[in-house]
Amino acid sequence: MLRMLYRYENRYYAKIMSLCYLILAGTLLVGRLTYELFVYLEKSLPEDSDMLVLTSIPMSLVLMLAVLAVFAVLIIPQVLLAVRFWKNLIRDGGYLSLTLPVKPQAHVGCKIVTAFVWTVISALVSAAFVAAAVLLFNDKAVETIVEAYRALKNAGMSEMIIIFAALAVNGLLYALVTAVRTAFSMSMGQLTRKNKLLVAIGSWFGTGVAWDILSSMAYVVAMIPILSAEVSEEAAESVLTEMPILIANAAVSVIFIVVGWCVSNYVFKHKINLE
Repeated sequence: MLRMLYRYENRYYAKIMSLCYLILAGTLLVGRLTYELFVYLEKSLPEDSDMLVLTSIPMSLVLMLAVLAVFAVLIIPQVLLAVRFWKNLIRDGGYLSLTLPVKPQAHVGCKIVTAFVWTVISALVSAAFVAAAVLLFNDKAVETIVEAYRALKNAGMSEMIIIFAALAVNGLLYALVTAVRTAFSMSMGQLTRKNKLLVAIGSWFGTGVAWDILSSMAYVVAMIPILSAEVSEEAAESVLTEMPILIANAAVSVIFIVVGWCVSNYVFKHKINLE
């Protein structure tokens, strides 16, 4: 039954996110073509041409739209997660969902994991699409990749691999934190009989503020030994000096995940108020 829940959730996300990815690809393609057109006109027309000024306006709008499309693709999985909680556990669908032979924790975990997976997929797809858009119509695409590789090699490949791995872990933890925050916020709405959605939205912004405060505190704590220690100039220039900050940020993420998971499971198990 748990496998069927995951399959059902993934089908729901796949239908919507596939369309979002197509829209993102089309938006980035249009943005790239608009940029190429502007570059062509910039070379062909004099600098004081009114036509050049007029074409810069739609180009800026299209590029801004492309950036917004990337952010939208990253946010939509969390919106869908809130919708799934609202429709399948809190509203009428909850009467059917909670009769299934699985624990309430399974419903919560299934929705969180599915949203987390699709958030990661969205990040990878967005990065791939943006990279393709940047390299498209670029005669020096191969040279750019080679130069980037040489720059990484000169900077210390082993150190860069370690720092990139740490950044990837922090990115995955943050994606999971975002999903757990959504579940936690929806569970907070269950503690009231009225204005559940408003309470959930307020909890979302409240946990965001709490995240910023704890992250800032962790950053300060991690920076104290770095600033107080006497290190050589070579060690100071190493990217590994950022590791304590990344470790502190990961610790804050783990705390958020554990607390949010426990509270969400408790509320949906003992305090759920179906409408």
